[in-house]
Amino acid sequence: MKKVILAVVTTLIIVNTGFSEATPESKTLAAQLLESMDMKNQMEKSFEIMKQSIPSMMSQMGVQSTDDSQEIMKKVMDLVSSEMSWDKLKDDYIAIYAETFTADELKGLVEFYNSPAGKKFTEKQPEIMQRSMQISQTQMMKLMPKIQALATQPQNEN
Repeated sequence: MKKVILAVVTTLIIVNTGFSEATPESKTLAAQLLESMDMKNQMEKSFEIMKQSIPSMMSQMGVQSTDDSQEIMKKVMDLVSSEMSWDKLKDDYIAIYAETFTADELKGLVEFYNSPAGKKFTEKQPEIMQRSMQISQTQMMKLMPKIQALATQPQNEN
């Protein structure tokens, strides 16, 4: 169970490395972009989808769900949810976008996300994420026997 919890927490961690300094204009545009993308709501919906999918993932992995494991998982998810909230990550996201895109690119992205097509794209993102996760889960379940076989094979010593 501890391995499952560790895997879930590790999956949720975002690594922020190797970025250059952003200009004030880029930071302002990045903040506008994230607002246009409805990033706070997107993160909340994505996290809910992830929380809902964990029990089926655990079941598919053969992990028996008990009242204790469900309670531990709930506490872990609540902790991760509060510590990785939009309010705590917003400045980091602004920096990532401001350091990754030029001011002109950010302006174009803001324009797109404020357009009807951009708004529709944002609206559909949670559905796309959920369906993508289902495909990934299905593929991983197909791979599990092969992964287990590799794990049980004796290693050749050189």
